[in-house]
Amino acid sequence: MFKILVCAVAVLLAAGGIYAADSKTQKDSEYRGLKIRNADADKERPKVEDPQNNIIVENNAAANLLENTPPDCFAARIADKGKIFEWKAKWYFEGSGGPRLPDSKFSPDGSVLVIAEVAGAVSGPFASRLVLINTYNYKCIRIIEIPETRISSFILLPDTDVAVCVQEAQPSFKQEIKAFSLNLKTGSRNSETPSFSSKITGLAATPDNKLMIKTAESTKIYIFDLLNLAKDPVILETHFKGGLLAVADDGSYLAAAGKGRVLFFNLTTGQNTPFSEKELPQDFTPDHLVLCNENGSLFAASGEGRDIIWAGTGKVRTLAKNAGNILVYDKKNKRLMAETALKSTLVFYDVPKFEPTGICLPKKILPLTRGDITNLMAIPAGILVFDSHGNLFLLHKSKTNWKKVLILEAMK
Repeated sequence: MFKILVCAVAVLLAAGGIYAADSKTQKDSEYRGLKIRNADADKERPKVEDPQNNIIVENNAAANLLENTPPDCFAARIADKGKIFEWKAKWYFEGSGGPRLPDSKFSPDGSVLVIAEVAGAVSGPFASRLVLINTYNYKCIRIIEIPETRISSFILLPDTDVAVCVQEAQPSFKQEIKAFSLNLKTGSRNSETPSFSSKITGLAATPDNKLMIKTAESTKIYIFDLLNLAKDPVILETHFKGGLLAVADDGSYLAAAGKGRVLFFNLTTGQNTPFSEKELPQDFTPDHLVLCNENGSLFAASGEGRDIIWAGTGKVRTLAKNAGNILVYDKKNKRLMAETALKSTLVFYDVPKFEPTGICLPKKILPLTRGDITNLMAIPAGILVFDSHGNLFLLHKSKTNWKKVLILEAMK
């Protein structure tokens, strides 16, 4: 009887029904899952419910997507010329209602706002798209469809046409949590990491093709080669689960923030232990982390509904209570822009003194908008703001008052 069982197991292995993990997988199962044989191969593949009625794309040789746009910027390089695009965030009425806009990012040179939108029925399955808006003229210059994929976050790599996206698990498509690189000109997936067993909480990249990932249930930082994400990563230890990652502009050091502390790692020496550590309040877990200089001695962190913390050469200090969803360092103007007071007030702090220099209440400025700010960037005309309702608007200040110009709003 024993021989029969052994033979049966051998047959299963030979038939490819089970994928045996190698020794590295056994040592670190967090970032590499087992491949399961698809027992439902004969079933009809599920379809994503996405009528795309919030999008119009037309071929038009006379279309000018680059009006007032410098020829050497990212927008000029990435525009899908010869087409006209119209897009509004689609409003879903289930529950409390609203668009599905999990993330947005401004390109490193500030010329493009990239918006992630998720489509599909309430319970899935889901697909995603990236919508690219030219910040010089507010025209949509490209829409990238990412079928059968639910994106939760992404980053844009400087001086490239590449984004790194995080996909959530979708059992209907046998998909697991992982990160993948996406060519923004072709829409093709270049490379992807092995799967992770828990949510990706931290994502950062360096100019020399390092991708850093932090996950909810692991204390490790995984450093992948962006040119080959399937390659086994280098691992750094933080001794805290989850947390955020931020990297210096030149890629020289990495900051990892978790409950009660921020660790700094030197990425140029290959040293796998932190060279510096800043203590935060013990019960403080940040939702946002920004670096305000080149050596890590100045940073700011905020926890939604909690505090805004900043650190200088001395002890960590508190700037304000009731932090909101925004914490952005405006490097050009040397100021920190933060949302406070129950997601309704923007406060500006100078850097490096971190003294308040002004406030703005966007929700109370006509035309009224009710979405929470999810991203903003200073441009020559003022501050360009994107919110959770799919509104894109410009804030600019006259002699004494702030004014608002609505550029895009959600389709309801």
